[in-house]
Amino acid sequence: MPESRLQKLWKESERYSTDIKEKETDNNVFRKQIREIKATIHQTQRDYHATAKGTSKAENQRIKMQKLLKRQKLANEVNAQEKEIAELRLELKRLSKKTFPQFDDTL
Repeated sequence: MPESRLQKLWKESERYSTDIKEKETDNNVFRKQIREIKATIHQTQRDYHATAKGTSKAENQRIKMQKLLKRQKLANEVNAQEKEIAELRLELKRLSKKTFPQFDDTL
């Protein structure tokens, strides 16, 4: 009886370990997003100060367009990477189930 309890606790510990790893990766993604947002804010502040100094309207529009294109390009890249990560996770689960069918209920 104690052995089965120990096995249950071990499985629960493994599940929590995987949950922790997933949360850590999520936190890393959030930290990266925070850095990107801070950089965007800093750039916006610089642009605001440059505008306040009297740069031309055409120059401001060109700068805004460049930022918009850069932001869109980064957003597209992020979306593509998120899709790829999701596909890779599904593939990993599929291969894990195929390789280790006895662990199918824990995944």
